Amino acid sequence: MHYARMIGHDYHGGYYFITINTAPRRNCLSQIIDGKVVLTPLGEIVVKAYLKMAADSPEIDLRVCAIMPDHFHAIIVFRRRSEHPLGWHVRRFKARATKAARDLTGDAQLGLFEGNFHDFISFSSDRLDNYTQYVKSNPIRWQWKHDHPDFFRKHFALQHPRLPRGIFWTAIGDRSLLDVPQLVPVIVHRRITEAERKAEVARYLDLARSGATLIGGFISPGEKEVAKGVLEIPGAKVICLLPSGLKGYKPHGVAVKRLAESLTLVLSGFPESVPATPINYENCHLNNDWARLIAGAGGDKSPRS
Repeated sequence: MHYARMIGHDYHGGYYFITINTAPRRNCLSQIIDGKVVLTPLGEIVVKAYLKMAADSPEIDLRVCAIMPDHFHAIIVFRRRSEHPLGWHVRRFKARATKAARDLTGDAQLGLFEGNFHDFISFSSDRLDNYTQYVKSNPIRWQWKHDHPDFFRKHFALQHPRLPRGIFWTAIGDRSLLDVPQLVPVIVHRRITEAERKAEVARYLDLARSGATLIGGFISPGEKEVAKGVLEIPGAKVICLLPSGLKGYKPHGVAVKRLAESLTLVLSGFPESVPATPINYENCHLNNDWARLIAGAGGDKSPRS
């Protein structure tokens, strides 16, 4: 499989989140048991080859990695400009691991990895932190997905009496959250005073504590405070309306745990092709309308144009 590199980017330095798949996506590197990685002999070979990258090239700083059954995640940071680009270092790592795997198995034709690799470039410390948390949570996310596959599967053309008609709804999570008796739309406007914002946030969190399920886009600063506060309330449930399609949506960290525990439903009324960034604020306003309609069980009504 071919993955295109970013045109014009200097791969001799930078911060990267890389993914390499086994060929042909064989579960041969590890097992996930109780959310923890248990390496196979081939997985141990991959770890040794990965660590050798830094031993051979001190300009490389190897951060966290995750040896999953059929793929490998890692965070690679260049301390300084390297003589060779990222691809050269990755190819060397793959070749070393493949040779060791062939020696171990006695199969001179063994193809351990796919022919290329996928990379995400981090242009900020926040994004690097997000990638790091994604790698760290990969094993437990794998476990949850395999224990609760239905909650992590996309459901297309979702229909429900509460959902506005004429919209192609896509969902990830427990769809039964649409059946709860009390849905509360979360809308905290940006143009209010700090005191008003704090009062609104406190009101929504009190409702969540009382058993209400909150629904909204959680985009404005106040709405983000509500979403953050919900995480500290045991059993609090949320329906999140995305202003984009679900094509690029990949939950990680606490979001995965909440999906597995039936505490979150992610909904999108937009085509898969609508990107997550930059945020489409017209879609955010439309989500506010939909949140009101869904909370009011107004499935036969239409949102304002």
